[in-house]
Amino acid sequence: MTQGDIASENCQLPTHLLLFVVISALAVPLTGRIFASIVLGWECFEVYWGIVSQKVFVFSALNLIPAFWWFLAGKLSRRFPYLFWMSYGTGMLFLLYAHGTIDLQSSSTAVLGFLFYPLYGLGISIISWFVGWVIHHFGLRW
Repeated sequence: MTQGDIASENCQLPTHLLLFVVISALAVPLTGRIFASIVLGWECFEVYWGIVSQKVFVFSALNLIPAFWWFLAGKLSRRFPYLFWMSYGTGMLFLLYAHGTIDLQSSSTAVLGFLFYPLYGLGISIISWFVGWVIHHFGLRW
């Protein structure tokens, strides 16, 4: 038994992978703002909720772009599920931070963040999965 097999026994993929990534991706804007309100104060959440109720929340559907990558990463890394969790974790942390700290009162172009953050999250997720794959296959055998 190799170290990769031992790590795979302790770390598993979610049973319903597609459902898990889709629900977590759609919940990112609201969840990120709730976590950010701990640091920034409750007023930032109240302002955000007022703007979101004005049809900006439609942009959260764009978070399905990294969600489908996470699904693919889960399928590609069935034998080594920590590669999926590395990709999911880095992408989700970026999206939570980005959606939590966006200042929608600063200008009208701040809403463009909703368009580009999922693409940045996708890039970060792909890079982190690839770095984990390279380290696993050519390097440090976690």
